[in-house]
Amino acid sequence: MTTFPRLSTASIGRNKDAPRVWIEGRYLLDAGFAPGRHIQVEFAAGRITIKLNSDGPRTVSSKKQGQVPVVDLNSGAIATTFGATTSKLQVYVSPGEIVLTATHSEALRNSRCRNGSEGSAFSGGGLLTEAAREAGFTPAFAIEVDERYAAIYERNHPEAKMFNLSIEDVPLDSLPQVELLTLGIPCEPYSRARTLDRGTGAKRDRS
Repeated sequence: MTTFPRLSTASIGRNKDAPRVWIEGRYLLDAGFAPGRHIQVEFAAGRITIKLNSDGPRTVSSKKQGQVPVVDLNSGAIATTFGATTSKLQVYVSPGEIVLTATHSEALRNSRCRNGSEGSAFSGGGLLTEAAREAGFTPAFAIEVDERYAAIYERNHPEAKMFNLSIEDVPLDSLPQVELLTLGIPCEPYSRARTLDRGTGAKRDRS
């Protein structure tokens, strides 16, 4: 017997020029969705509920000579419910009911900021920010602890808010929300200043 509630995922495909969700498995039998049972499908914002209903207009179909139940939804209402960009759904099955919602990762992706701005951490002089600007993004902020690099960045990108701080000291609630975050590679451990002795110019002994 299946232990409920049972969670899985299902992809949104296409069939006959409309979105399609295909759910199959013997666990559906334990939830009451046997082949031939009537079901009612309810569409709401961000949610599809499938319930057993003796008067429902749809029926559970089957595969493998009737041994494996199949719930097949093929409707434009799927796109209306979840939007055109959602491709994977969470399938929450309990006895007599199946609830479809966007997966956690899909919900996060759909809620991402889409304001065309870019933020930068370990910014250096702003090379990655310049690449982002050439790709169409507007610089919004930069985090750079080195005063010399911060000054270069500010000259190159005066529209961006500068946080001339160690990244651990940046107040997160002060960072503008951005669509793109670029991360430079901190190079201090590999710079000449760190590898050579300031007094002699000889390579430091790191043994």
